[in-house]
Amino acid sequence: MKPHTRASMILAVSLCAVGSAAPPQDPPARVLDAAVFVRGADALGDINPVTRTVAIFPTRVSDMTLDIGEPVPDFSQRAVRSAIELTSTDLRGTVTVLGSFAWTGQQVSWSWNRVSPDRHRKAIDALSSALATCALDVRLEGGVHVRVEPPPQVIRVPVQSGAAQRVKVAVPAGRAIAVDVASDEKWAVPAEAPPQGVVLRHSDCGDVRISWNAATSEAVVEWEAAGFAELEALRAEIAERRREAARRTAEERRIIDGEIADLERRVAAVGVDDRVRNARIPPFPRTILKGPDGRVYANLEVSMSKKASK
Repeated sequence: MKPHTRASMILAVSLCAVGSAAPPQDPPARVLDAAVFVRGADALGDINPVTRTVAIFPTRVSDMTLDIGEPVPDFSQRAVRSAIELTSTDLRGTVTVLGSFAWTGQQVSWSWNRVSPDRHRKAIDALSSALATCALDVRLEGGVHVRVEPPPQVIRVPVQSGAAQRVKVAVPAGRAIAVDVASDEKWAVPAEAPPQGVVLRHSDCGDVRISWNAATSEAVVEWEAAGFAELEALRAEIAERRREAARRTAEERRIIDGEIADLERRVAAVGVDDRVRNARIPPFPRTILKGPDGRVYANLEVSMSKKASK
């Protein structure tokens, strides 16, 4: 092979390798550990000043923004050189810095300042609540953005037929929340659209409705199965009568047997579809609460119990 031909082949292979190289990937989102916001008190009862590392990145931090939801009157945020300060303003207009996020080189940190809880109680409480659900958008040198946010809350939601279960979910102030529920062969999307703001899934053992109450920051979960609760209550009463009969005399058992027969006739009369009557409750599909930017605030683990609600 001629020297110039071999060199051309090497150059072609090199160019091909460069052209097929995978594009650089954004760094993964970082978890914001709530432990960095824990505050302590000194001997005088003031907040003990402390600085903790929030995250360390592979390259230098060039800028950062803080998402704490809609502004609230109790505290404010302001951007200064390489930091975001959280402040409180008293009736005289005096501004006090309660704490701050700062970035130096590749590191982002959080600091509490020494302030008096007696003078700034309302602002400190409001700030602590906001920090629990806040998120950071960190811009690294080169333009890459990295989200730093708390992990989604995982909330178990046991529900019973005919009863609404309400669960509190911490979200930033004023944040619009959407309910996202998967569907599968056991829990299907109904043919008719549910009311605005309600997500509905249908199965042989009834319907589950999930909605978000923005006024109370609650997810509302309801399991609706026509006749199901009444049926389970009757079955529970029959079981109790049979346990009672076992402890009674023969004469008393005849009376109780008559009551059981009456209850069984009522069970037969309950207008419940056979599929519902005999259905096993399948696992409910993935259910999440998320914001308009796709951030997941909670995973709801919804489970149904056949025990009748009182």
